Amino acid sequence: MDCLKDIAEKIVFQDGYYLFAVKGNQGRLQKTFEGKFPLKELNNLVYDSYSTTEKSHGREETRLHIVSNVPDKLIDFPLVEGRKKLCVAVSFRKEIASQVKEPEMQMRYYISSANLTAEKFARSIREH
Repeated sequence: MDCLKDIAEKIVFQDGYYLFAVKGNQGRLQKTFEGKFPLKELNNLVYDSYSTTEKSHGREETRLHIVSNVPDKLIDFPLVEGRKKLCVAVSFRKEIASQVKEPEMQMRYYISSANLTAEKFARSIREH
């Protein structure tokens, strides 16, 4: 986490913005996201959200992007400089022709210093 803090401080100091992926080895940060965005509540969102659906290469994929402000009381890890948004990308993928393969779901978490909307967040991670 110290390395992440150092990088964030340098980016913010130079008037830049960051969008960091949260990784499994950042346990407390990941638990914060899981508490803030429980899977059972993704259908009843109170946060800014944006979704897309694409069909190609024999697959259909729906992506849901969610963005929330970072409440100070929620974050119990050392501050990452400039943090403004908690972002979640949920991907639902299924093979169109396959009756055998189960649909897949993947959740990825991000923290950002930019004042992102859900649509801008979606574009940022797709264009990276």
